[in-house]
Amino acid sequence: MAGRYHSIPTFLDKVNPFSASSSTIQTYISSHEYVQRLQNVAYGTFLGLILCLSWNLMAVAVLWSQGGEVEQESLFLAVAYLVLGVPAAYSSWHRTLSLAFQEKKRLTFKWFLVFYLFHLAFCLFASISPIEGRSLTGVLSAMAVSSDHGFARVLYFVGFVLFSYEYALSFWVMLSVYMYYRHGGVSLGDDLTSMEP
Repeated sequence: MAGRYHSIPTFLDKVNPFSASSSTIQTYISSHEYVQRLQNVAYGTFLGLILCLSWNLMAVAVLWSQGGEVEQESLFLAVAYLVLGVPAAYSSWHRTLSLAFQEKKRLTFKWFLVFYLFHLAFCLFASISPIEGRSLTGVLSAMAVSSDHGFARVLYFVGFVLFSYEYALSFWVMLSVYMYYRHGGVSLGDDLTSMEP
């Protein structure tokens, strides 16, 4: 601590680590604590995706069982989103991020960013749900459910909130992984093998 100039008191560094100099930002972002927290939140988004798709299936099944304006194809799509989406998310971006932090290879980070963009796009699409058939519990599907099916309509609105929260949290993970590159002193074109987590 001696010999280092801080523009703000030291206790504020603990409250807001990004308020100090850029060297403090680099030290914080390249720390093991930050990497571990980032991996935990990314795992939370994976669990959140499982919750969102399970809730989506439940809401579509409830509306279908009540004789609502949902067809069997929509129920089949809701099952397919859950059965195919969870293993695809695990193998494409969740496992890739874990390997990227372990191996420190730039290509692995690039693949994570590409696959995670697809995850973000799906979460945004699901929270809006502009397609007909009500196979996703987005805001447009929730508003289209008639008031005769009040319980199913509430389930659809809760599904919209879950997908929106999943999108916001996933967006934070995406930005945090990018900040890990930039403020950790590593760009996407550099070799990551020299960087300590």
